[in-house]
Amino acid sequence: MGRKRGRAVNMTITVPTSLRRRMSALDETENWSKVAGAAFEARLAAVARGAREEDMKRVIERLRATKQKGDDGRYEEGRAAGGKWAAMTASAAELERLAAAWEKIDAGPGGRDELFDSSGGGSAAERVAYLTMAEGEQSRKAAADFWADAGVDVRAANEASFLTGFVQAASELWAEVKDLL
Repeated sequence: MGRKRGRAVNMTITVPTSLRRRMSALDETENWSKVAGAAFEARLAAVARGAREEDMKRVIERLRATKQKGDDGRYEEGRAAGGKWAAMTASAAELERLAAAWEKIDAGPGGRDELFDSSGGGSAAERVAYLTMAEGEQSRKAAADFWADAGVDVRAANEASFLTGFVQAASELWAEVKDLL
């Protein structure tokens, strides 16, 4: 890589000719090694930050999964109901809206917690049902009808783990079939 000189190492780097000309036009006292070293440090810090963020995303997903599995089987019940609804009852438009909304929620700053937070008005089950509906179709009655058509008792379904399983199973089925339609 380079020759050692005390605590530093000589490196040869290549820069565009136009950059070299502009560098040469500056005062000769500029320490380009120091400038390059600072740029290298900044890039290394950015790479480390990005790796840390990816690690944290994996930790959050893993912990979310363990939490769901520990919810007395409600997550698996939700998966079964969501898979059945997606395969037997849902329209392509409903599945597409649900999968797109779920992806947007996951990417948002509040994530799923925002959807399941009771301060948002209505129940979490109603808000999940609304994700399948076009604008103007959303109402409490429409949400109740949605869960009845899905064969789910809305009172029993109003848990984050159940609803997460429901949506994930339906979204996974949509991902499998959407390109085949």
